[in-house]
Amino acid sequence: MTWWGRLFRRRRLERELDAEIRDHYERQVADFVATGVSEAEARRLARLALGGDDQIKEQCRDARGTRWIEDIVQDVRYACRVLAKAPVFTMVAILSLALGIGANTAIFSLVNGVLLRTLPVRDPERLVLLKDGSWTNPIWEQIRERQWRLFDGAVAWGAEEFDLAAGGPSLKVEGLWVSGGFFDLAGVPPLRGRLITPADDVPGCGSAPEPPAK
Repeated sequence: MTWWGRLFRRRRLERELDAEIRDHYERQVADFVATGVSEAEARRLARLALGGDDQIKEQCRDARGTRWIEDIVQDVRYACRVLAKAPVFTMVAILSLALGIGANTAIFSLVNGVLLRTLPVRDPERLVLLKDGSWTNPIWEQIRERQWRLFDGAVAWGAEEFDLAAGGPSLKVEGLWVSGGFFDLAGVPPLRGRLITPADDVPGCGSAPEPPAK
């Protein structure tokens, strides 16, 4: 019989096990009676030789390989009965589990986004961040002129709050001032149009692109 068959035909297997244990017991009694002892003494000796029925059944259930599932089902049933008898305790336990799972999920999401997940750029493991200093534009211009001697490329940025409203109440959003080639170095292609390039990273933002031909 397959593993699934032993699991879903448990009652039939239990009946067959009881019949098999009784058969072994009666055969052992008959063997002792054949040696000349009384039937009562033969039954006592047979019980000592074979052991208790419950012990034999437990050994046979372990040999089936489905004992752990049966134990889990019994534990779940017992837990449901206990929780049903104490609804207040059940609600407190469920609420505590929900809060704990929610807090752990939020913490893991934060850690995963900040520490574990790599940046969605090309070769994120090769990026190096330089900070903790007085980074002025003249310093950046010197780094930009010598970047190919030091790195495969270098970019700079600065945080800023922009007002997107054309009039009326302000619409504040957070953004970045970035140097030319920022997106190219990160390996982020545009969905439409073009991105800024090093040619735009000059006073006046470079030359305006030519309008498309009609």
